[in-house]
Amino acid sequence: MDFFVVLSGRRVDLDNGHYMDYIGHGYPFGLRFDTSPLFLSNLLIKRVVSEGYSDTVDEHYCQEALRKDYLDAGLISSVYAEEEVNED
Repeated sequence: MDFFVVLSGRRVDLDNGHYMDYIGHGYPFGLRFDTSPLFLSNLLIKRVVSEGYSDTVDEHYCQEALRKDYLDAGLISSVYAEEEVNED
């Protein structure tokens, strides 16, 4: 069964030196106060139904500024994060 998500953000900083590729909300419900947003890796996306609006400013931001900022800050995708083991 497919599960549809409306993406509302990209490269979300997780405050631990990693980032999540996307943040979104379940379709058709969208942002709700009684549910938490979904944090998604690009590996969980099977297909894109609609890309939404994009222009040259957005394209430049994605290809240049966003990648450079995260690289300069040393942030890596949470997909590559080592699992933390709790010894308790």
